[in-house]
Amino acid sequence: MVTDSTPTGFVSFERKVLPRRGLSDSIPYPDIHAWLASSAPLCQFQVFSSGFIEDEEQEALQVDFANKYLGGGALSRGCVQEEIRFMINPELIVGMLFMASMEDNEAIEIFGAQRFSQYMGYGSSFHFVDDYLDTEPFDSMGRRRTRIAAIDALDCPARLHYESGCLLREVNKAFLWIFRSIKNQLYVKLFQDSHNKGDFPSINSNEYIGVSTGNWGCGAFGGNPGIKSMIQWIAA
Repeated sequence: MVTDSTPTGFVSFERKVLPRRGLSDSIPYPDIHAWLASSAPLCQFQVFSSGFIEDEEQEALQVDFANKYLGGGALSRGCVQEEIRFMINPELIVGMLFMASMEDNEAIEIFGAQRFSQYMGYGSSFHFVDDYLDTEPFDSMGRRRTRIAAIDALDCPARLHYESGCLLREVNKAFLWIFRSIKNQLYVKLFQDSHNKGDFPSINSNEYIGVSTGNWGCGAFGGNPGIKSMIQWIAA
């Protein structure tokens, strides 16, 4: 596809940080008291049992259930949510060269990656099906309007899921989604199934910026789907 028609435009990679100490031009790392004191209303939220994050037709932040090392096993082993996304949007692989490991207060956003492949399966059943014609429009910077937010969940937290320190870490990690969209209303669509995948419903209002997500950290990392659903909703 690339040799037949060389792609144009740009892809951007941005590390998002919640500073541990407040800076005048940034949002500080919220503590437990800040969350408890919040009076912000919860946004719209829907759960569906079918669909895929990468098939989202509306503009939305599409969550990559990332390893703290961006891309996870994309170039070695493993073929779950993050690795699949890096296979069908191979420009994401470039970020593995220069994006260092994410700290607890960091996330990575990739804007503009083109999708090249259709696929079927998951894990050992994953296989290429056909070319994919990406028709996403371009923004003023020449980037396709595909926004992927890479956030890494706690790995095998077991009962730590229920402790305040871990809850704070996870909700702040999810909160890093929305730095670019902090002034916009958000709409969350959570898709829950055994594949930890998700999609986002069509909405008519242009004022919404969606978050398309699913069972973040609930596969090999052993997270609790109910808790992770609430954490992502609260963060949005």
